[in-house]
Amino acid sequence: MSENPDIRWKQRFQNFDRSYVLLRSALENG
Repeated sequence: MSENPDIRWKQRFQNFDRSYVLLRSALENG
């Protein structure tokens, strides 16, 4: 595991943030 866990956490957080924005926009449009 030479991968930095902090980078993995940041990528996971970015994916979550992106999906949250899509969900929020869908709710506002709906």
